[in-house]
Amino acid sequence: MATLYVTENGAQVHKMDERLVIRKDKQVVEDIPLIKVERVVLVGRGVSVTTPALYALSQRGIDVVYLRRSGGFGFRVLGAEHKHSRLRHAQALQVSRPEVALPIAQAIVAGKIHNQRVLVQRHAHEAGQLQRVAPALEGMAAMRKQAAAATTLDELRGMEGKAAAEYFGLYRQLLADRMGFERREYYPPPDPLNALLSFGYTLLLRETEAAAIMAGLDPALGVLHAIDYGRPSLALDLEEEFRAPLIDSVVLQAVNGGLVQRGDFDPPTPEQAGWRLKEEPRRRFIALYEARMVSDVTYSPLEQSTTWRRVLLLQAQQLARVFLGEAPAYLPIQIR
Repeated sequence: MATLYVTENGAQVHKMDERLVIRKDKQVVEDIPLIKVERVVLVGRGVSVTTPALYALSQRGIDVVYLRRSGGFGFRVLGAEHKHSRLRHAQALQVSRPEVALPIAQAIVAGKIHNQRVLVQRHAHEAGQLQRVAPALEGMAAMRKQAAAATTLDELRGMEGKAAAEYFGLYRQLLADRMGFERREYYPPPDPLNALLSFGYTLLLRETEAAAIMAGLDPALGVLHAIDYGRPSLALDLEEEFRAPLIDSVVLQAVNGGLVQRGDFDPPTPEQAGWRLKEEPRRRFIALYEARMVSDVTYSPLEQSTTWRRVLLLQAQQLARVFLGEAPAYLPIQIR
């Protein structure tokens, strides 16, 4: 199963028999069996999907996600509503209980910090910089221990924020071209690197949101991220431990490998806040991202080899079992 990305301006998705056909200027540019499609992602105003195709996708439970050209989320179209009332009732009850929510959030933060440290260690070792970054890595390890001892969610969030600031200071040193990157900043992205990271995180968030829905969870009711209007709190929770191995590493691969350069971005204009990735390099980055999502990884709780995309669903299903009282604790993904 695969995610179908439609990024070319003027492209339209059609349904023909049991296939999806992408056309541009009356020419067929891609033809794929419906059975092989797991998700459709439309990027930019110039792409569209016909009503018959949209209906066929929704009937098969294949969600359609629209992203703005800047990488921001537009909307998603889902099929029939869930049938997991008991799970969602349990989730709503459990996220409001600190004795349940705090240990899950602590596990998520521990997994995130661990994966960030491993990513830095790997790349610093390859670049011969491991000794130079060792003190900062020790600081992150200490923050991970402090996070495990946090007594409130607010205290835990503070620890996570400090560890993230330390991490991005190290991450900056791993970049062959920093493109003006000084620190992690969100919207509007003040430099090309922040724009690339944000675009990657948006792709990943749509994946974790879909995984939560497939597991029967409500993506808006989380534990680490505060519940607020319009915020997919649980999807953001699930995303945290995957940011380093799935997005930060792909960004390093793209930048250090010369596949994405400063000239591949449009600078801010009066009509456009922040930097934005151009169409062709966006396709290249999506190809790298998709290759990572379908690559094999050992899923440590089961010691089985599977894809990263499948791991997202397995983690969401594990969290569902915790909410239902069928599993004693949430175990985060920890890369080696």
